[in-house]
Amino acid sequence: MSRMACRVAIVDRSLVDCCAAGERLGVALSESDTLRQSIRRREWDDSARRLMASASAKTTVNTLSEALEEAVAMGAQGSEVYEQLKAKVEAAQVGDVAMQGRHS
Repeated sequence: MSRMACRVAIVDRSLVDCCAAGERLGVALSESDTLRQSIRRREWDDSARRLMASASAKTTVNTLSEALEEAVAMGAQGSEVYEQLKAKVEAAQVGDVAMQGRHS
């Protein structure tokens, strides 16, 4: 993990801890939902980046498509990571169709 990734992970962990502490104390902040959504989005970005970098045979078109669906559910469409993942899914789908055509 790079130094920058380590710093981001530490900040994200701190934000998660702050949200949890506020909930335990019963402190209601209007920013809490926005903060939680931001944390989930960052976690999705990290997960999607790892998924795209994976050379594992377990990374199927369905797995990539599910990650895209998660992005849509949290409103991440249009982000750089979303667009990269979308392009990878589309390329994989074209490859699958081509492979199926060869085997028919």
